[in-house]
Amino acid sequence: MAGGGIILYPNPTSGDLNVISSTPVSSATVVVRNAMGQELTRQINTHLSGISLDANAPAGIYFVEITHEGKTFLFKMIKE
Repeated sequence: MAGGGIILYPNPTSGDLNVISSTPVSSATVVVRNAMGQELTRQINTHLSGISLDANAPAGIYFVEITHEGKTFLFKMIKE
């Protein structure tokens, strides 16, 4: 999935996601939510290099929200 030059992979995943950005990102807020919209994790002022989903999180659909420089990008992620 791509949005604003940001790519998350692999998708589906078993827990860890890699993040690639077409432009350098030194500060961002990353929020992971479950399919019901409940916030599971929030990382503030993070470099976009990798996102880890709790290994104990059940298989299902999750949403990763990345906010950088006033822009928000939303990605759908599947955990196996």
